Amino acid sequence: MRFSPPHVSVYSLTVEPETPLARLADMRDVVVHDDQMELYDTTWSSLLVQEGLERYEVSNFARPGHRSIHNAGYWDNLDYFGLGPGASSSAHPLRWSNERDPRRYLDLLAAGHSPRAACERISPFDRLLESLAVGLRTRDGLAFAKLGRRFGPACETLVTRAAETYVREGFLSLDDGRLHLPARHLPRADRIITELVRSLVAAGQQPTSGTSC
Repeated sequence: MRFSPPHVSVYSLTVEPETPLARLADMRDVVVHDDQMELYDTTWSSLLVQEGLERYEVSNFARPGHRSIHNAGYWDNLDYFGLGPGASSSAHPLRWSNERDPRRYLDLLAAGHSPRAACERISPFDRLLESLAVGLRTRDGLAFAKLGRRFGPACETLVTRAAETYVREGFLSLDDGRLHLPARHLPRADRIITELVRSLVAAGQQPTSGTSC
């Protein structure tokens, strides 16, 4: 805080199984706190907000005018293009990644071939689910007007019905045509979003991603 940062990203530590860190944790050579949520809420979040940084996404804090423009593109689930070996791109309805090996990547280009190594076609419904999953991580949430322009007017009814229980129980808020998480529930975004997506899929829609292109 001595440097007055305009933007701070704070992520909790995830101990992945079968890693050296996991083995050290099992042997108690390192201590992984079980109260990370409390530490995050009471220490980091409170400290940063007191210093004038707004929590505008689950893990991101910014002073006015300093939100990440680059990351906003991902949270809005917009198209993006990656250039170079191993880069990923997404342009609806396709998502693809390039050959990872640099020499192989250059050989393909020199021969006039596409450097794509993998590609899948994303259905509009799956893209809607993704938009919910990333958009609800932000403090602003999702505007139905924007979703309607992208996925059609029926999506508002579909999402609203699936969200009814969560809105009634206070886990989600629906106001001014916008669905969002109350600030107190931002740390629990992954769980709430997962349950909402399950409700949408259970409503009769089935994901259809994975078709090769």
